[in-house]
Amino acid sequence: MSLRSARFAEVLAAGVVVLLGVWTLWQAMELRQGPGYAAVGPRIFPMVVGVGFLVAGAALLLGGLRRGDPALAPAPPPASLAKPTATSADDALDEDPSAAPTDWPTLAGVAALLAGYVALFLPLGFIISSALLLVGGARVLGSRSPIRDIAAGVLVSLAAYLVFTRLLGLELPPGPLDFS
Repeated sequence: MSLRSARFAEVLAAGVVVLLGVWTLWQAMELRQGPGYAAVGPRIFPMVVGVGFLVAGAALLLGGLRRGDPALAPAPPPASLAKPTATSADDALDEDPSAAPTDWPTLAGVAALLAGYVALFLPLGFIISSALLLVGGARVLGSRSPIRDIAAGVLVSLAAYLVFTRLLGLELPPGPLDFS
């Protein structure tokens, strides 16, 4: 792929992300507000996502345009600060992370965790299924501290449940741990 076609593909992808952000914001504004007062209505989360798409698309667009114009490209570091050439596989990954091979076992583990999360979400509820997902995810990604993983998984899941149910007024399945 030539530099010109790679730049075009990057700018095109950025444009699609920006359009997705515009569409998401437009659809969010079409949502009806319910009667009464609510601190957080149904529009807020789609609007946050839409703004996120716009920011990400703008960053991609800027990066794509900068990459194609040598005047806008960042200057190389002085020779005294330049890294020596790669001498091992790890050094090569530091220079170009896209050169890393796909870690299929980790990818399969994360996919299995997500499938399990979907299957267990209603029967076990948000807190237990989310804690299992977080602990399992930490283990699959290489953590070797089970006590810390369990503590963090339970605390983050419980905190998220309380924020969503108590502060934002959303209903999440409590499972066997009903805090009503």
